[in-house]
Amino acid sequence: MKAADCCLPRSQNFLNKQELNTLSELYAIDIKDCEIEVFRSFIARKDESQLNTLIDVLDVIDKDIFPDVFNLCQILVTIPQTSCKVERMFSSVKRIKTRLRSQMTTERLNHLALLSIEKDIAETLCYNDVIEHFKQMKHRRFLL
Repeated sequence: MKAADCCLPRSQNFLNKQELNTLSELYAIDIKDCEIEVFRSFIARKDESQLNTLIDVLDVIDKDIFPDVFNLCQILVTIPQTSCKVERMFSSVKRIKTRLRSQMTTERLNHLALLSIEKDIAETLCYNDVIEHFKQMKHRRFLL
């Protein structure tokens, strides 16, 4: 994913035509040279201190004016740059799906896996709010 470096504002390869063409061929996006040039001048007028990450670039792109650049940046944000997170997710699923839990529904297994994988977000939840929300629900019986 060295070519993805061309979409990072702090990179020396930022908006390098050759790297952008490599990415556009890989993801079947036809980026025109004129769109790259106009986007380069558009970014040059922006405050560089606010453009540190690819998400910052996505925030300033108007998808109607730069549709191909927007699509490429959106793809680069969504794909994992390493396989570590994917391997961690599979390890979590192995840990969750035990012999005793093999009888549960797929939906419940998905929810348990999501809680395990995103435990840093789950730890910030206020338990009292969750309990109050659960108490207000009418049908509280779940299939196990």
